[in-house]
Amino acid sequence: MIEERILAAKQYVKTLFADRADGHDVAHTLRVYSNAMRIAQAEGLCDLEIVGLSALLHDADDYKLFQTENNANARMFLEE
Repeated sequence: MIEERILAAKQYVKTLFADRADGHDVAHTLRVYSNAMRIAQAEGLCDLEIVGLSALLHDADDYKLFQTENNANARMFLEE
């Protein structure tokens, strides 16, 4: 179940950042995810799903990229 949610989040950010070619694109998001997971696994005693979803959605509502309110992009994904 966790892998399914992580895969769904990866697909969501690919769609969300599909037209971006500045520094905040899907490649950036996947690098953040990879680094966060590596650190979390080394540290231990943490919820890897929360770390993974947080990393994948960290720019989903960045005010410099999106004109959303109340973290609408991240909330839409998480509520589904």
